[in-house]
Amino acid sequence: MIFELSDKKIHGIKADFELVFIQDKNLKPFTNEKDFFKLNNYTGEGILLDLNNKRLFI
Repeated sequence: MIFELSDKKIHGIKADFELVFIQDKNLKPFTNEKDFFKLNNYTGEGILLDLNNKRLFI
């Protein structure tokens, strides 16, 4: 899965869950092959689902 930024207004979109991307302490995304969390070509590994707060951490 590849994520792209868009300039379209998205404030009207309603969602059941908040999507939270986890980054390291230096605010670098986990994009290297050795890292557990991968944002590009995401394979579904490392998902944490918080049902109480409706958040999905990847």
